[in-house]
Amino acid sequence: MTLTEFQSMLHQLYQGDTSTPASTEEDYEVRTKLLEVAINLWASERGVAWRELFYTASGTTSLGSTISLSSFTDYKYAAGYLRIKIDGTNWTYIPIYDVTKAELYKNSANNPQFAYITGNKKTGFTINLSFTVAASLSWELPYYKDPFIPSTGSNVIEMADPLFAVYYVLSKLHETDGEGDRATLAYQLANEKLGAMKLQNSKAPPWQDNAVPDLLMDQGVGGFGN
Repeated sequence: MTLTEFQSMLHQLYQGDTSTPASTEEDYEVRTKLLEVAINLWASERGVAWRELFYTASGTTSLGSTISLSSFTDYKYAAGYLRIKIDGTNWTYIPIYDVTKAELYKNSANNPQFAYITGNKKTGFTINLSFTVAASLSWELPYYKDPFIPSTGSNVIEMADPLFAVYYVLSKLHETDGEGDRATLAYQLANEKLGAMKLQNSKAPPWQDNAVPDLLMDQGVGGFGN
């Protein structure tokens, strides 16, 4: 659903006509800001890592022991191994350590290959390596990102079911108008949409093994069983 489609559907549910406000009108701007609130609420839902917010950063290295993530402004946290084609052909998987754990390994006699990430939204993020890499090597890093906030009509809302945002904003509009019953109904519909998205998000694709992996049990040396 694009921002234009969101505005149109929201207005029809709210006012019952097709005279959607133009993008220069205050009503349009207010509804767009309420959409931003809905998206941020969805993205920060407790205990949920939305599939729509996983992304892979990629690029090529420069000679040294750091890789800048400054161009990935939506970066939130690493979601897997750092991959570098150290030999120019095959991926080498580099574990990402917490900064405090990295400090311990820096003083390790074994000097293992690892990486850790420093920075923040203001200064940008940097991948720090425990070793030096050559220039022009391909790298990739899966990461969890901040949600995209639509600002122009053709921008697409990322969530699987944007009707959550539609009904959430509708509930806020009715609430502002003092229409408590309508606000409550719209909010309940929004919660139903959110719950359905959470359920779908937790499901494995068809015909996949969805049991908790137990590597030690598979190896016959322990584990907790099936």
